[in-house]
Amino acid sequence: MISGTATLSDLRKAASQFDLVVLDSFGKLDVDALEFENLRTDFPQTVFVIIFQKTATGSIRGGASIIFNSAATIDITKDGHERIATMVKGRYGTQGWRYSIATKHILQQED
Repeated sequence: MISGTATLSDLRKAASQFDLVVLDSFGKLDVDALEFENLRTDFPQTVFVIIFQKTATGSIRGGASIIFNSAATIDITKDGHERIATMVKGRYGTQGWRYSIATKHILQQED
């Protein structure tokens, strides 16, 4: 497990040892977004769950290529006082699914 101020080298070492790597957040690595694609290419058997922060305008820090290159993208937004997770990009018919984090229920599917 890595905690605190991990580097890209630390993340690569973890990816070579584990099947699943969770990173919160990619921005803390202070590397170019191209490194996201390099990780996916260099460690094809590792599942990465990576949190990317949004800018004030709602775009993803690091650029649109991150969404394009990811296998699945979940957007977390607030709806009143409730946080909603929406599958923006996904496989197996899950795109558009909305999930209430507070009630732990799948809500209606967006079209």
